[in-house]
Amino acid sequence: MNFKFYSFKKLEISYFEENIDISNIYFINNKIKLKIINITYEENRVLIYFDNEINIKYPLYLNTNNINIDVPYYSLYTTEDFNKKYYYTGDLGVHYETTYSEFTFWSPSALKVSLKIYKETSNNVPIILSSNDLEENDNIWYIKYYGDLKGYLYTYEVTHADRCNEIVDPYAKAVSVNGHYGAIVDIKDSNPTDFLDDSPIKEHYNPTDAIIYEISIRDMTIYPKTDIINKGKYLGLCQLKDSHGYDLDCGISHIINLGVTHVQLMPIFDFSFSSVDELMPRKKYNWGYDPQNYNVPEGSYATNPKDPLCRIKELKTLIQTLHNHNLYVIMDVVYNHISNYETSNLELSFPGFYFRRYDNGFICNGSGCGNDLATEKPMVRKFIIDSLKYWVNEYHIDGFRFDLMGLIDVATMNEIYKNLKELNENVFIYGEGWNLSTNLSEDNKTILRNNYKTPSISYFNDFFRDTFRGNVFFSDDIGFIAGKNHIDHLAIKAITGSDHIFSSPCQNINYLCCHDNHTFWDKLSLSAKFVDEETRIDMFKLGIGILLLSQGIPFIQSGLEFLRTKDSLGNTYNSPDYINWIDWDRKYKYYNIYLYTRNLIRLRRNHKAFRFSSFENLRNHLYILKNLPHNVIGYKIYGNGNGDTWSEILAIFNSNDTTIRLPISSGPWILVANKNFVDEKSTKAINNVIEIDKFSFVLLYK
Repeated sequence: MNFKFYSFKKLEISYFEENIDISNIYFINNKIKLKIINITYEENRVLIYFDNEINIKYPLYLNTNNINIDVPYYSLYTTEDFNKKYYYTGDLGVHYETTYSEFTFWSPSALKVSLKIYKETSNNVPIILSSNDLEENDNIWYIKYYGDLKGYLYTYEVTHADRCNEIVDPYAKAVSVNGHYGAIVDIKDSNPTDFLDDSPIKEHYNPTDAIIYEISIRDMTIYPKTDIINKGKYLGLCQLKDSHGYDLDCGISHIINLGVTHVQLMPIFDFSFSSVDELMPRKKYNWGYDPQNYNVPEGSYATNPKDPLCRIKELKTLIQTLHNHNLYVIMDVVYNHISNYETSNLELSFPGFYFRRYDNGFICNGSGCGNDLATEKPMVRKFIIDSLKYWVNEYHIDGFRFDLMGLIDVATMNEIYKNLKELNENVFIYGEGWNLSTNLSEDNKTILRNNYKTPSISYFNDFFRDTFRGNVFFSDDIGFIAGKNHIDHLAIKAITGSDHIFSSPCQNINYLCCHDNHTFWDKLSLSAKFVDEETRIDMFKLGIGILLLSQGIPFIQSGLEFLRTKDSLGNTYNSPDYINWIDWDRKYKYYNIYLYTRNLIRLRRNHKAFRFSSFENLRNHLYILKNLPHNVIGYKIYGNGNGDTWSEILAIFNSNDTTIRLPISSGPWILVANKNFVDEKSTKAINNVIEIDKFSFVLLYK
């Protein structure tokens, strides 16, 4: 038997067993037998019309043969009727003043909500000081608590008809160690010196001007052979003039000198204490894609996780430091699922509401983590947008990378962009547009094929990744870079922006690897294992050349530039530090690779021809080379394309295991890059014939 609400007064019952006599059923809500004003019969279903609205504070039972059957409210919470009655536009959470604090909480199904105030103790077991009931007016729970509560902890005790739970406020902006209690703070106390003068970077840019560098706070700073003082911490990444034993820059100095524009921080929100204990952070490792408290920084990266303000101030210090070096800050966010929905503050605050379900009532699990947030519900959408706006306003975040964005509905993603653009004209939003199984129609998912519906949002280009490095799900599969045959037509599509997928190059995030799956070097080592290291290095240089000379937005996993390895492991979300850390010894070992990558980054940043923001403009300046040998692709950009200082650019990429010689006309051309060097100031002239080494490329201009 399935139940589906159309409103507070209309219920559909389907899949009846033959032994149920529909004429003898009745419904009980709040111990009252409901009056039915009409019953409509259709094949395999019946529609029930009630005289009065259902009261969701109390269970609804269908009685048949003196047996009560629970009628769940899941479908009612998706109706327009519900949204009209319970949608709330105001602020939620705590508003602190020195003489009082206001607490506002949303839970329409709650019978009672109590505010519990706690005082922290030295043994990390807070003691309760008071408990006060909130009042419900217009479906909102509220209390104004007089006195100065700064430094105290709080929770809500939420009573429903069938349960009573003590929870952390879903809108909490500060928490105790491991996120078990909300904390009442004066957020102004968390601002570092001159932080109010900091802001999201306002300088206008096209998304294709970005070069994204993905990092983990812990991975970048925890390697034991550096002079970084606060290893594994926000402040560790603030330390300038940090160095390795070989006197090479590491940490933030390395990022600055590499020349990237955007730093993507892997999860920095408060993630599950069961993944990493903030009191013993070295004991376990986790990437952090399991949110616990959405509006609070993770405490294991703070020098004192017991102090609710410490993590806030130190993250702000990091963001300010990155901004001071003209680096945009991208926050990796996970609004598609939570660590454990059954024990989450969302589920316990309003059971059955926040998480998406199938029509049969089962929880959706497209995330693979046991739950999917119901982003399409207006109050869930509000929660997400309120959270994102808070990170922009309070922490000065410049943009967001959305984990499993395909589980979020199109309307929500467009509303996110609209709201954030009002705060920051240059806000940069991108994510994973994978089509995962969840109870959203295909047309409503923020997936790659629907990118035309979200023109201001960018997507990871798996077509680019798999074409050039090989299929991500088969470790021994090679791509164009390692000499795969018969895919030249795909490779030239990918390198010129994948216009068969995207409506604009600005939507296209080109990448060879990220934190998921094998690093690019490990992939080459697994798929091209029968060639020597020198040849694989040639392949790597070809790959990094393709990445940085392609139309779109290049994305670089930290450590890629010196052949990062994770011992050939593909999914290292909870592997030890020695697997995940950035091994700065490799920068010394492969320093020439680092310089090669850095010089290509600088070349890209100096030349607009590689950064078209419109396919229409690109087509007016692009010529695809024809009649090339197999496993060779190339393009020419002419007419000072995109306002470049070079009048013509010629790029040819050879993934054969032999050297190729090709005729070129209209010389002389200046060679500025091949597998041996990258030099914009080169004066090496080429006439008539160009030689492209095996697994290599050439870049020429005139």
